[in-house]
Amino acid sequence: MNKVLSRKINLLLHLANIDGKFHASEKELLLSILKEKGLDESFLEEHNQQTPDLETLHELPDKTELFYWILKMIMADGEIHADETKEAKNLAVKLGFSADAVDHFCHAPMPELSKFRIEMVNLTVQ
Repeated sequence: MNKVLSRKINLLLHLANIDGKFHASEKELLLSILKEKGLDESFLEEHNQQTPDLETLHELPDKTELFYWILKMIMADGEIHADETKEAKNLAVKLGFSADAVDHFCHAPMPELSKFRIEMVNLTVQ
């Protein structure tokens, strides 16, 4: 597996467990990402207990896609917990985005990834 994708999925697993529960909807989101990338469910079991490297997130390619996945993850179970929001804001900053972008997207339906990319450009231009 691509090492970058492995790190991204590992980070999402970390975020899915941040509220102490790994909801079926969060697993479903992860499985859809894996399927999109041509991978199977076994990856989740292999990486579920690994601690992600948060200090070098800014080095990852396609940070916008990862941020999109982060936002989808915190909204996956239909409840946005304070601890998830706090961690998402921390991750946003580590990725080079404004923490305010978390609030912006958490209060509206998530657009498709292509529209999200455009909105992120508009948010950083302002």
